[in-house]
Amino acid sequence: MSGRFFTPRDERTAPAVAIVNETLARQYFAAGNAVGRRIKNGGPERAIGPNNQWMTIVGVVGDVTYSGLASAPEPTVYLPFRQASSDTMYVVVRTIGDPHALAAPIRDVVSGLDKDIPIARLSTMDELMSESVAPPRFRTTLVGIFAAIGLLLAAIGIYGVMAYAVTERTHEIGVRAALGASRRDLLRLVLGEAAGLAGAGIAAGLAGSLATMRLIRALLFHVEPTDPATVVGISVLLAVTALVASYVPARRAMRVDPMIALRYE
Repeated sequence: MSGRFFTPRDERTAPAVAIVNETLARQYFAAGNAVGRRIKNGGPERAIGPNNQWMTIVGVVGDVTYSGLASAPEPTVYLPFRQASSDTMYVVVRTIGDPHALAAPIRDVVSGLDKDIPIARLSTMDELMSESVAPPRFRTTLVGIFAAIGLLLAAIGIYGVMAYAVTERTHEIGVRAALGASRRDLLRLVLGEAAGLAGAGIAAGLAGSLATMRLIRALLFHVEPTDPATVVGISVLLAVTALVASYVPARRAMRVDPMIALRYE
């Protein structure tokens, strides 16, 4: 983002340098202008000692989440390996083809440098990403299954209630037909009332869902709970279910002879 990266000149005998991320630069330096400023690693308990030397910030890099995708970036300091070596380190290899094909050659290279160096957790970046999102993916799948079951039960319930309500009006439909109402008028009447009931139910459902959407916000990553496409899609599906549930028995009732419909109980 600003400054420079580490270079071969940043050796153990050279002045101590560091690279920080944007979060640290914004949090500890005015306007994020951290290049050229100095920091120390550790608190008062490390005031004396070789590991608590002043380090000059030579660069600022973008934020990286190390504690999971849902965690906010934390202030981070990067040190050159020659000035801050460790018994444990990670090596990242960029490949063009299948990364698994390079597992054996990478082990051979490390063994050629030092056969006593153990290699642990050799994995691809896709595998690491998959492991990091496994718990939220499981929760999302579970919630999705329950949501699908709830939607199916809602559709079945709406269909059954609306179909029963229209069937119960077979006598009324016969009376209206006997008095001269056309099939189009009867169909418009039934579907209009069904649309009104469905609209009222969908409005109540939307109000309830908007009130409870904040409860699932913690399960989402860079996705707003008020997704317009999902809300509109579910509303249309339930509305169509209600109209179909009214249309099918209405068409059946309109085919019945008015005299038979008048005697219908």
